Amino acid sequence: MTEDSVIDFRSTGGTNGFTYDNLLNHPIDWLFCVNKDLNMWLIPVKELATNKQIKLRTEPNKNNQGFQTYKYRVQFSDIAP
Repeated sequence: MTEDSVIDFRSTGGTNGFTYDNLLNHPIDWLFCVNKDLNMWLIPVKELATNKQIKLRTEPNKNNQGFQTYKYRVQFSDIAP
């Protein structure tokens, strides 16, 4: 879960902030994300190839810049059949 709705694909550490791994280096097909408001996204990893991070959005931003995560938002119905 993320509090600021930003997902960084890099794992960094050390005194110089060395990047030692990246989510995109692993053979996964989907990225499932949840923010602090319990909104959820299911994003195909192949769509993320050129990004270092994304911001989870429930609506398009005003200038349509950045990765458009709102397109991948998922909702589950709590109504039982």
